[in-house]
Amino acid sequence: MLDLLASLITVFPTKQAPPDMVTMQMVFFRVAPGKHPISKEKGKMIQADHVDKLKRLWEKGTAIIAGPIDDKSYVGLVLLNVKDEKAAKDLLSDDPYVQVGALTLDVIPWYFQNVFHKAPKFHDLEKIWFGILQRPKNAPQYSATKLEEMQKGHLANIGKMARDGILASAGPFDAKDDRRGIFIFFSKNIKQVRRAVAPDPLIRAKRLELKLMPWYTGKGTVVQYKSK
Repeated sequence: MLDLLASLITVFPTKQAPPDMVTMQMVFFRVAPGKHPISKEKGKMIQADHVDKLKRLWEKGTAIIAGPIDDKSYVGLVLLNVKDEKAAKDLLSDDPYVQVGALTLDVIPWYFQNVFHKAPKFHDLEKIWFGILQRPKNAPQYSATKLEEMQKGHLANIGKMARDGILASAGPFDAKDDRRGIFIFFSKNIKQVRRAVAPDPLIRAKRLELKLMPWYTGKGTVVQYKSK
């Protein structure tokens, strides 16, 4: 089990899910460019309809996890158990925020082992630390031997974070840009999270960078990793 978790984040995007993993669509709600003035009254209605739609998808089991993100660009995410990006966009195209042009849908296939639990209540949220691993612009180049060495250290650090009860889940993206994958942390202590991530040789060498964001999802959805 621990070896599987350590294999989840890869240096390069992949087109096929590794063994014992599933593929679902990670949908980020992102702030649309430009200004989209909405009255206070209309805003309340849009928000209520938006939450209601996500709740219905969650109740059906189509949405595995969902919740807002505290970030200037990424404002929410939902993990959909649908076959591809088109199906995810079709399902959320009538979201009221998308309809008025305030938010856009950013869909990325995500490969992971489904360790999430269904929360008892959709609206009972807790704060989770969520991180996107991405390749920096002008990332330094290293020899193949050095990259292999750093990759081994990267995977070893993932395993350590899991064993220490800090990391709950991880997995690579099949992205068309520099985003490589995500970390979802069980630890609520941001200082502990930063200390745990710091030794990662790919991050230290600036081959990867981690964008950490507070994310709110159903209490009990994200559970501590336990080895078998």
